[in-house]
Amino acid sequence: MSNSGKRYTAEQIIHILREIDVLSSNGHSLQIACKQAASSDPMNICFEKALAEYKKENKGEEPSEDSSKWMWNHCAVELESGTSE
Repeated sequence: MSNSGKRYTAEQIIHILREIDVLSSNGHSLQIACKQAASSDPMNICFEKALAEYKKENKGEEPSEDSSKWMWNHCAVELESGTSE
């Protein structure tokens, strides 16, 4: 069953973001934490697209932690509103 087009509740988004925060504060890189918290679901797909675009615009440079958090929050808003592709 595909999750494409699934809308997340605010509670689901908060749960994913908190899980990412816990994993990253326990020593996991932010990218690994994000993949573990939301692997193979629309949130992760959205993040991977945002990450690829970031790297393209920044000549392959890895995003800072603040940039990564912004991308996740952006994806959370997109998924909650149902505007992600």
